[in-house]
Amino acid sequence: MRRKGLSLVESMIAMVVVGIIAIVLIRLMQGGGKTLVSSQDQFESAQLLDYIQAKLQIARFEDVLAIDSGVKAGVTAGAFNPAQYWVRWSSSPIQNTLVDIENRVKAAGFPRYKVEVKFIRRDSADNYANSSVVDFIAFEPLVACTVAAGCVDKYNPDYRFQSLIANVPTEFFYDVDGAGRTEVPDTRMKTLDIYLCRKAACTTGDPASIMSREGVMLSKEKIAGRAVENYVKDLKLLITFPTDSSRYYRDRPEIFYGYATGAGFTAGSAVGAGPLANQFFQKKNYTATASWNWQLRAGDKNNASLIPKVAGFSERDAVVSLWTSSVPFPPAGAPNYTWTVASDNGYFDNPWPGAYADAVYDEGIHSFVMRAKKGPVGSEMFSPWRIVYVNTDITPPVARSADIVPLPGASVDTRSPYLKLYLRDEDSGNLIPNYSSPPRHLPGVSGIAEESLSVATMTSLTPGVPGDIFYMRYKYTPEVPAVANVVSASGTLVAIDTTTLLPYVFPDNQDLFLRAEFGDKTGQKTIKTWTIHINDMNFDDATSPNVVVPPTTPPLLAGAPMGLSVADAESGVDWGSFELYDVDHGSVLLTSATTPSLGSCLNPETNTIAYPTTGFTSGTHHLRATVSNWSRGAGTNGTTVTNFDLVVQ
Repeated sequence: MRRKGLSLVESMIAMVVVGIIAIVLIRLMQGGGKTLVSSQDQFESAQLLDYIQAKLQIARFEDVLAIDSGVKAGVTAGAFNPAQYWVRWSSSPIQNTLVDIENRVKAAGFPRYKVEVKFIRRDSADNYANSSVVDFIAFEPLVACTVAAGCVDKYNPDYRFQSLIANVPTEFFYDVDGAGRTEVPDTRMKTLDIYLCRKAACTTGDPASIMSREGVMLSKEKIAGRAVENYVKDLKLLITFPTDSSRYYRDRPEIFYGYATGAGFTAGSAVGAGPLANQFFQKKNYTATASWNWQLRAGDKNNASLIPKVAGFSERDAVVSLWTSSVPFPPAGAPNYTWTVASDNGYFDNPWPGAYADAVYDEGIHSFVMRAKKGPVGSEMFSPWRIVYVNTDITPPVARSADIVPLPGASVDTRSPYLKLYLRDEDSGNLIPNYSSPPRHLPGVSGIAEESLSVATMTSLTPGVPGDIFYMRYKYTPEVPAVANVVSASGTLVAIDTTTLLPYVFPDNQDLFLRAEFGDKTGQKTIKTWTIHINDMNFDDATSPNVVVPPTTPPLLAGAPMGLSVADAESGVDWGSFELYDVDHGSVLLTSATTPSLGSCLNPETNTIAYPTTGFTSGTHHLRATVSNWSRGAGTNGTTVTNFDLVVQ
């Protein structure tokens, strides 16, 4: 008779199924709990940020400084202009507000909060060089931020610290004179970045330590109910030409003209020597003396591409002043040039006469300072200061004969010469004195324009048609400038097959006519032509290529490159014949067609090979290198076969 019920196997299967379902349900409940906790944290942090913002907005404008609940001692005044003016809580009139915020933050489970402050103002002189006069820009002091210097804004000395006095190191930025005045810039506007921290060790730049962040702008006039000043200058000053520091200018040779007044000049062209009067000559061909008067020709002054002019916008009847140097800043003396804006829309386009118009044609960096004013004496409106830097480049780049390998006119004993040119646009690495930290740098010239480069062979030094020029592939390597933050103005141009990365192979026993084109970023271009001779390879080369292998001691560290050098002084190395062979495994390691390829491991200038040993195990490896030279004489000893051991540690 068959009994009713479940068998033992069926019961066990049922228990396993129920267990799996239970685990899934528990996991879902845990995930849901975490989601609820995360959502609750985000909701509470949003509420706290709104609460902190509201509290700080109703506080007195001067009392709101940088806050860190983890640094209640504040920042001493041992050095002016710290990155953040952390308030000392015990001296702050809003101490109760700070403590109340801290209690709420900790009650919500957050260990710390921070408020960073940036003092800002409106800019009506386009000092960010983005063709806008309605920017909000940060207060930037002079580099020499001392009591004597007054710690003024670099673009407008009217903006300064409210109460800059000779503090002792124990005093604090807050309430430095007992009158409730803070030693901070008087821009009357500031931005606040409010942070809630996940942990006590809180860094605002570390997302893992920040729960949430909120930004807000404070305005003194908004709180006081006065007219909205915000320390913006009433008078605008926008410079539309030349553009500050970011653009390079090219001059045309025909504007470099002067005339003699009767005395002699230094000969430098086919015009000849001798006293000439009132005749124009290119300045680049002559040396100016006291008797020369270099100036722009009348027909060139209205050319929009010239540097000796300044254009922009202010207001009608405003007087624009220009100082021809930014040192010292702000200018102490009278301006070098002034003019009155006559256009109804405030536009001006004014050429600079005299010596400065000539000086800005010298290659390098030139700076000038401008300011506009309008109104009766004693109640003038002023614009902010405007500093502009002009980078003049009047000379195309060069490749001196001594900087060409092989030297022009040389005879070479190889069919695959290493062809290299060192290009120069002469980097002056000038430091711009714009009082920023860190200082900005610009080159005195524009630098090599890589899109202008080419290397070619020709049928003769004077090819008749474009088909007589055969362009080669090349590789350009910019040189790292010696001065930080200066763009590279020089580099190495190498004619090399970019597919194999090996030097080109040419027929022997003939002249090789070479041509290189290179320009700078102003559009000035140089064409360099030269000749080398490839010697006849039809001779008996008595010695095969010399292969230098790595020593067995000390052993090579695993992964370090293995170094080989190959040379043949009589007929050169045929790199296409090179092979590195693994004798132990019967496999080819390195040729011009392997991965990695010979070209990627070869330095053709030094004839050295650096082969990566990443796949080598510890121990001794038996290798073989085979390579030939270019000689094709009947008695040539043309091939070298070198067996060697590589010991890897």
